[in-house]
Amino acid sequence: MRAHYREVQLAYNVPVDVNVHTAEESHKRKVVEAFTKLLSSGDIYEGLHQGYFSPAEDAYYTKCQLQNGRSPQGFAVQPVAEKAFFFRLSKYRDALRQIMGKEGFLLPDKRRNEALALLSSDLPDIAVTRSNTEWGVPVNVPGFEGHTVYVWLDALLGYATNYPQKGLYTNTIMVFGKDILRFIALVWPALLIAFGLPLPQQLICHGWLMHNDAKISKSKGEKVLALPPVGAPDVARFVLMNLGAFGEDIQFDRDRVENLVEVVRDKYANLTHRLTGLLNKRNVEQLGPGGQVPPDLFVEQVVGRWRTLELTMRQYRIDKYGDEVSRVAADINSYITQNRLWEIQDEKELKRHGLVLCQSLLALTIYVYPIMPTLAQLNLERLQPDIDGVPVGIGTASDILQNLGRVAFKPQHMGALM
Repeated sequence: MRAHYREVQLAYNVPVDVNVHTAEESHKRKVVEAFTKLLSSGDIYEGLHQGYFSPAEDAYYTKCQLQNGRSPQGFAVQPVAEKAFFFRLSKYRDALRQIMGKEGFLLPDKRRNEALALLSSDLPDIAVTRSNTEWGVPVNVPGFEGHTVYVWLDALLGYATNYPQKGLYTNTIMVFGKDILRFIALVWPALLIAFGLPLPQQLICHGWLMHNDAKISKSKGEKVLALPPVGAPDVARFVLMNLGAFGEDIQFDRDRVENLVEVVRDKYANLTHRLTGLLNKRNVEQLGPGGQVPPDLFVEQVVGRWRTLELTMRQYRIDKYGDEVSRVAADINSYITQNRLWEIQDEKELKRHGLVLCQSLLALTIYVYPIMPTLAQLNLERLQPDIDGVPVGIGTASDILQNLGRVAFKPQHMGALM
């Protein structure tokens, strides 16, 4: 399974800085050290755990959390009563209230409200050891032979013990599913406070991926195959980021997937190919002013969309970002059609329109780069932008959005991007 996830990461062009596997001996040693430290500080204590255990989820629930005698997710539970070690989550209630009270720390707001509601109700300490599993890190405390560290504490300690050495606490944003809100929004910050470690910059809670109005659940043996990607990796990234509103439940609909693939192919990938084909047919090899020239009104409108795009990304509404990018691409396509470039005979007029389109396409390329970096790079190779003979690379492209009048282009008609 671990190898499969690495294949998925490579296939979707997802870089990974730290990959913690809880079966590694180095991780187990760190968990034992962290558990011992929490025990010594009094943040972990011995007690009796009574409740209901869901084997499918490896999770415990109180009686009031059950729904029709089953877990909130609909799984069968069984009553348990066993001695265990508990983490003093209640000790950090006030600190957690202060943290969650900061607007924007946990998004979307309705998830922050859920976390605040949990803090306003009974906040029990949580059992952090188990006696009913055959795997896990042994507790190694007299009288608790056969007990292991609860998988959630084990996993969270993986973050706490591996992130500092990688310097990953600065500007860290944690993304997690809504069904583990209590662990990530409450237990995780409380553990960090207990260890004296800095908090992440933000917590982002996403919804569920749904199929036929039901959650796609690993516990139920359901899956949507991640490999192979839908077309090129960049296309798959665009599709996954635009299936629905980030933070809400998203219906996995194959028709929607196919429509999004067509958006990338027709509105963006084929757009540059369409333009370079027209220019190549008329032997236009270079476009651009000799000095600073005020941009065309159409180009100004395209560049002006950056304000909206920036706002949507700050709100983590990547779906809205994708919609706005699609509208920019549609506008550029419409410009070609409305001005009937293929009918223009005057060379000066053709070059004027060609420059407007190259400038607009460069702006669009900058916009799509965060989601589709490979396609953006390929597009840049076809536009061949430069300033005073110095090529404009992806790393510096955003710096020249306000200076498109200085950019020259040597459009290259290559193969279609898709």
